[in-house]
Amino acid sequence: MASMSDKPSSTINIKNAVPFVLDLDQMNYDIWRKLFEIHCIGYGVDHHLQPPPSVIAEQPDKDKDKATAESAATKATWIRTDSIVKSWMYGTLSTTLLHMIFKKQASAYEIWERLERVFRDNKASKIIVSPEKQVL
Repeated sequence: MASMSDKPSSTINIKNAVPFVLDLDQMNYDIWRKLFEIHCIGYGVDHHLQPPPSVIAEQPDKDKDKATAESAATKATWIRTDSIVKSWMYGTLSTTLLHMIFKKQASAYEIWERLERVFRDNKASKIIVSPEKQVL
């Protein structure tokens, strides 16, 4: 019988693991990121927060049909699991942030990296703007 770590479910309520919405105005990225990582590690899908595996190398002709079928099954499983991880991410984002980072056909890793850039850039700009606000 498959365990939950073998088959992550899209019906898992991510809000139990990450009990708040990631929002640019809240500056809660660091804790969101850590809670999300913990959740993914717990379900054995944290590899989707890393660059996807490279394309499987070509097999010799006699094994090509078998390798192609195995490769297609592996890819289908990876895409399904990646979609679940993306849905978990999207379920924890503010609407504004979701519209900002959403990109068709992006992998969970690409979304993960895009969020990192958005929040690191935003954090740097708030640090730069902060002294100006104090002067006012």
